[in-house]
Amino acid sequence: MSKKLIPSKPIPPLVPSLTGAGDFDSWKLRIKITLYDCNCWANVVEGDSDGTDMMVKVRAYAFIFHSISPVLIGQFTNVPEFDPKALWKAVCERYESKSTANKVGLIVQLLTQKLDKNEEIDILSGRIRMIESKLRQLDVVVDDALLQFALYRSLPDQYRAMTDSLATQKDMSYELAVTHLKGKQQSDVFMNHQNKKEVVDGTAMFVASKKSFKKSQYQE
Repeated sequence: MSKKLIPSKPIPPLVPSLTGAGDFDSWKLRIKITLYDCNCWANVVEGDSDGTDMMVKVRAYAFIFHSISPVLIGQFTNVPEFDPKALWKAVCERYESKSTANKVGLIVQLLTQKLDKNEEIDILSGRIRMIESKLRQLDVVVDDALLQFALYRSLPDQYRAMTDSLATQKDMSYELAVTHLKGKQQSDVFMNHQNKKEVVDGTAMFVASKKSFKKSQYQE
């Protein structure tokens, strides 16, 4: 039996590890693009792999295997070794399904988001909306109150007074809360800039006055 196409170039370094349902879509796309680029996808994953060179199968299997978080890999120990097609199918069935574990995993991700340093509120809100969209695809309805809760708990303590106030307002919506929080973030950035400018200006004045004092003493 003739061997199928061997990859024309080595498989590159691993993609970011799969950590759960929340990043499955992006992980899946990265894997497919990488294996396509190495001429492995059609031969090893989609088509009949019986005639594929064994080394190609092993490399593709290893690439997928090591791109899964060690925390999750135990879920796929029943997959035949060095069978990339079987491993790929098992991962997709696990994270594309509407299982309770999948839903719970996304809900946990929704409620554990955090605003990164120097990150804009809009970016954080986009991540929350993306998780909401994935839950909706699994027939899980996330109401506005839960979205607000996820948003408020993702923020550092400097936002506590505002989030406590927003949470008590009867007609508050998620989008309106995002608008208020963006305003506070922009105000804080402006004030920090002004404070730094005042410190720099004060330092410059001190240095200038010190030089002037030394010059006057020298002239005397």
